[in-house]
Amino acid sequence: DGAGVGKGRQLAGLIADQWAAGNRKHVWVSVSTDLKLDAERDLADLGFGDDGGDDGAIGVELLGKFAYGPIRGFDEGVMFATYASLVGQKQHGGGARRKKAKKAHTRLDQLLAWCAGAGGRADAFDGLVLFDESHKAKNLVSEAEAGGNGKGPPKKKSSKMAKTVEALQDQLPHARVVYCSATGASSLANMAYMTRLGLWGRGTPFENFKKFEDSIGAGNNVGAMELVALDIKRRGMYISRQLSFKAASFNQ
Repeated sequence: DGAGVGKGRQLAGLIADQWAAGNRKHVWVSVSTDLKLDAERDLADLGFGDDGGDDGAIGVELLGKFAYGPIRGFDEGVMFATYASLVGQKQHGGGARRKKAKKAHTRLDQLLAWCAGAGGRADAFDGLVLFDESHKAKNLVSEAEAGGNGKGPPKKKSSKMAKTVEALQDQLPHARVVYCSATGASSLANMAYMTRLGLWGRGTPFENFKKFEDSIGAGNNVGAMELVALDIKRRGMYISRQLSFKAASFNQ
């Protein structure tokens, strides 16, 4: 949807719907920690604020406020994270000890552990994963496009942020993923992070994103983008609206 339509309110509505159905653990990723307040406001406007609605308040916590390690005292609600925080990590040890340090604790691992809950199975998580301003993950390069065959350096590289977004989706195979952005993709190449669309991969005519891109039309192919938009809208996966200019006035 375009600017001003109310994408944040729509995301809050999805959470409220799932909350009312008994699904009580969700992830909201956006570009700034300040937007956590907006998320809380949108939930409150729907009757799920601190004053509580029929099903009580929906708590929203910032992933970055927790120390690295297991998250305690917040078993249900919305875990709010920024794209920058998702790539954060803490390396144990220093100086000479660093070489012997164990695997770094990462925010991604921490988030996956929270999603897994007491059962310890991230693949059992079926809550929402909302990627607000999802175009931040557009710099994802498929292995085929990067030349990832182990022979020499890759031709292109994915951003760490894009790879983390991809890993989050891979590790939560049953999560209900939503991509939300006013500028989701300006070309087919920028759609690589949208792995849940089901347009490439297992069960599709295209083995990977590179083959999908090459077949549909690489580059800034407007016709190809329109074709993809029509197809995913027909499947009920795509909504694109703009504010009406009916009551607008213009002065020269």
